[in-house]
Amino acid sequence: KHLDALLKSGIKIVFLLQSSYDFRLLEDHLRPGIDFLLLNELYSFRKALEEFFSDSHQIFYIANAANRTWAEARMNLCRTFCRERGIPFHFLESSYLWLNDSMTQRNVLNINDESIKRFKKAVARKGKIVCFCSNDYTAFSFITKLKEHKIDPTCYEIVGFDNNTEFRSLHFSSFTRDPLPQAQALLKLYQDFIRDPENILHRGTGITTYARFIKRH
Repeated sequence: KHLDALLKSGIKIVFLLQSSYDFRLLEDHLRPGIDFLLLNELYSFRKALEEFFSDSHQIFYIANAANRTWAEARMNLCRTFCRERGIPFHFLESSYLWLNDSMTQRNVLNINDESIKRFKKAVARKGKIVCFCSNDYTAFSFITKLKEHKIDPTCYEIVGFDNNTEFRSLHFSSFTRDPLPQAQALLKLYQDFIRDPENILHRGTGITTYARFIKRH
């Protein structure tokens, strides 16, 4: 009802959907007058897998249980990619970890010691070992835990998601949400609305932008 009230007031609504999971959550609310920008990470992930990781000897997907709702699609894509090419695949999921501070309780996307023990048991001694992490925070936690267990992280190719600025000095690869194409698409939607608001409020448009793989190894 709030969306309907905004539309009746002549206000242009655009959803910024950062994943296919977000789209599934909100698609029931898409109606004439509402546009959306969808960031397609899965296509970018698949292209990167095909271009850079087809020669891998072993692939891991590493996540915290708190990531599952939005990271599971990427994990399944990675699993399918490995099965089609005969590459051994391992999914390591840590349990929820909680940060208890004076302000709030929230899930911290950390990798626990049990996952590192499973990694040590499963990882091959030689070959190209790739570790995809559900985001950059998870990649940072994974690297930290490897060091705590006296394992050299530089022996493996570690890949995160989101390309957070604070982790770029660690030099692991990542997928960036690339805000420039999103901003250009958003500008186009609003320019169309300014030119012809009456008609624009009676149709809905979707524009897809793509994540970009940044290889730092």
